[in-house]
Amino acid sequence: MGNTVTALRDIATYSEKDGNEDGIVLQAGSRIIVIGTDNKEWVKLQDADSGEFGWVKIIEGTYTQMEIQGKEVEATEVFEGLILAG
Repeated sequence: MGNTVTALRDIATYSEKDGNEDGIVLQAGSRIIVIGTDNKEWVKLQDADSGEFGWVKIIEGTYTQMEIQGKEVEATEVFEGLILAG
């Protein structure tokens, strides 16, 4: 946690865990700080420039598959500089 990555595409976020996908949209090219996780299926992200927060959903049990706008996407296709540990 705390590492900074670059968004490779626009990322629609959730305003809160288990909510609706109505949070901020992280823009492609933005610097994103990985703030934290619930160690299950949610990761909290912060736009490094605006300071705004949003949540993204991880496909439970995968650690590398994200759900973005209802589609399963490999995290390495969404972020550059991602550190994966597992």
